Amino acid sequence: MNNINPLGKTYKEYQEELEKVNLTKATKIELGAIDDFEKEYVNAAKLHAKGMRQTTEVDEAARKSLDLYDQAGKSYLKANARYQEVENAAKDLGIELPQKVVALKKELSQSLKNIDSASKNLLKIKSLDLV
Repeated sequence: MNNINPLGKTYKEYQEELEKVNLTKATKIELGAIDDFEKEYVNAAKLHAKGMRQTTEVDEAARKSLDLYDQAGKSYLKANARYQEVENAAKDLGIELPQKVVALKKELSQSLKNIDSASKNLLKIKSLDLV
């Protein structure tokens, strides 16, 4: 199969040249794919780091919110105790509480429920152990 063709090369020489050409193309393609992989990896690593920073910020914000809800809840409970005193005094005197005070008591009760619900949701988020 080493017949010489009109261009002066043997089949084996053509085959070797073809392999060199194919290897060169494959190398270029592989190097391009490697470059693409490295670029995508660097991009993914940057996004991952940004996500971790934001997760840390979310965790810190959740902790601060829980602290504020705790403080607000304690303050509402103190206000509720005062309301009970005022309500008992009004009963003893045989008078009705002003509607404004009764409305505030309803808001107080709803606010305590809202704080409880929000705190439970924040605790669920924190229990995910995101950081």
